[in-house]
Amino acid sequence: MGGLLHLSVAMMVIRAKPDWCLLAHSPAALPVNAQRTPASCVYAVYLPAEPRSARRKAARVRLALASAPDLRASPKRSTGLASRGKLNEGVAMADRILILYGSYRSDRQGIHLANWLVRAFRERGAEPELIDAKVLDLPMLDRMYKEYPAGQAPSALAELADKIRNADAFVFVTGEYNWGVQPGLKNLTDHFLEEWYWRPAAIVSYSAGRFAGARAGVAWHSILSEMGMVVVSSTIAVSGIGRTFDAAGEPQGDSGASLTRAFPRFADDLAWWAEAAGAQRDRVTPPY
Repeated sequence: MGGLLHLSVAMMVIRAKPDWCLLAHSPAALPVNAQRTPASCVYAVYLPAEPRSARRKAARVRLALASAPDLRASPKRSTGLASRGKLNEGVAMADRILILYGSYRSDRQGIHLANWLVRAFRERGAEPELIDAKVLDLPMLDRMYKEYPAGQAPSALAELADKIRNADAFVFVTGEYNWGVQPGLKNLTDHFLEEWYWRPAAIVSYSAGRFAGARAGVAWHSILSEMGMVVVSSTIAVSGIGRTFDAAGEPQGDSGASLTRAFPRFADDLAWWAEAAGAQRDRVTPPY
C-alpha cells in the first residue's frame, strides 16, 4: 500500500501522478492498517489503476481536486469517493455505451430509433457507439469468439469482443418478429458470453403495430439475464415505428413525444447501474 500524504503535497502529487487518488478526509474511512496523520488532513493514497477503471479514477481525482477546499473546511466530516451524482455536478464521467441493433431488412425502420439513441446519449455526455449487426454481417454462429484459438478469431469478431469488454453498459434495440426476437441481433449476441458479464443492459423495443415490440422485449430480458448482464427495470417501447421519426430522423407525433419523455428516466436508470457495476468491479474481482 502506498504512503499517505498531507493535502499540501497531495495536490501536487495527484496532478503529476494519475494513479494517486484523493481517498478520504477522516481517518475512520481509511483501512485499519493504514498509517494515520493528523485528523485535519485530507488523505491521498496510491491506487494502481487497472485499464477498465482508469477513466473512472481520473474523473474522481479531478472532482476531488475541485472540492478540496470544502474538505479542509469541514475536518469532522467523513468523505469517501465521489458518487455519480456528485460527478454529474462537477466533472462528467462518460459511460461507454454500446447500442446494438439487429435488423437486416432493406427497408428497416428501427435504424432511425437506434441512431436517435446514439445522439440522445451523446447529448447527455456519454460515449455511445452503434453496433449494427447488418454492417458487421457476422456469419451464422459456428464458433463463439472464445472457441477460437488465441489470435485466430476473425478480425471483426475480435474487435467487437474488445469493445464489449470495455463497455460500461449496453442498449439492445429490438424489433419483434412473430412474437419473437430478431435473428440478426440474437446471432450477434450469441457469439459472445463472458465478454458481457457484470454490466447492465437496457432494452428498447419497437414495432409497426400498437404492441411496440413488447413481446420481444420480454424475451430479451431473460436472454440477457442468462448471459450475465443486469437488465435494468426501465424500458422504452415504441409503437408505430414508421411514423415516429421525420425525414431528418427526429421524433415526431404522439409516439415521438412519448419517446422523448421516456428517455431521461431510462438513461438515468442505466447510468446508475453502470456506475454501481463499475464501482463493484473496481472494488472486487468478479467471482468468475
